[in-house]
Amino acid sequence: MLRILGSLASAIAFSATTFTAIAQDGGTAGAVAAATGGSAPGGIFLRTRSPTLPLLKNLRFDPLARAVSTDDWTYILPVSSAKAAEIMKVVANQDFLAADVSTVGDAALFGLPRNGEVADRMLIADLILGDIAKGYGYFAPIYKTAEGYKPRQYNPTGRQQFAVFFVFASQGWQVDGGRLVSKVEKLEVVQTPTIRQPDGTRRFDFDALKRNIQDDAIAENAKHILAHEDYYRRERAVRDMQSFADVAQLARELRQQSVNVATLISP
Repeated sequence: MLRILGSLASAIAFSATTFTAIAQDGGTAGAVAAATGGSAPGGIFLRTRSPTLPLLKNLRFDPLARAVSTDDWTYILPVSSAKAAEIMKVVANQDFLAADVSTVGDAALFGLPRNGEVADRMLIADLILGDIAKGYGYFAPIYKTAEGYKPRQYNPTGRQQFAVFFVFASQGWQVDGGRLVSKVEKLEVVQTPTIRQPDGTRRFDFDALKRNIQDDAIAENAKHILAHEDYYRRERAVRDMQSFADVAQLARELRQQSVNVATLISP
């Protein structure tokens, strides 16, 4: 299945996105809106939180061990050095990663290199989870949902349109036997009402968001995904999203302490 999805991800056209600071509207949706400048691509959103690591002592990177270390802890990268370097270069300039496959065959990336491995994996994860969340059933013949669930289909031609975000994050850190370990945050599935723009793009419909307008099909499918989160995290592409989020969080922690994370790791 991953080969099929990988081919699809590689064939998707990428659109450039610019960033504009806007006021947050509260909660995760507000954080996503602020990060993406009010655009509503949906898709995968890797969120970082405020740094909490204490002062770093003698930071170094061991390429053979694929480890970032200080005198107090060692962090073994959960992904290849190449992927970690891609992530850190993005987080050198912003606090999140995002990628989305639209229903018309293109994709929006926010700072990610268009030909990078990280973008490809994020798009694959979006294809898997997005197909379930909106109930399109594109991959039903080749992908088995938890407990044989049959998702309700979202109507993309309805009066109110929606985007769906899958938010991954690190909850915090702990040092276990000298190793720095990330504590996994629960997955969030966030649907947001959108407004179509003259150029065909979509932006957050903040009026509908304030009125908590939701799509019943997406809400039901999201509830299923969250109830079977462990099942879907076993899918390699989805599991990778947590690893990417953990590396992104580490990059933000190091950047906070004036580390040049864009050049820390050499693939």
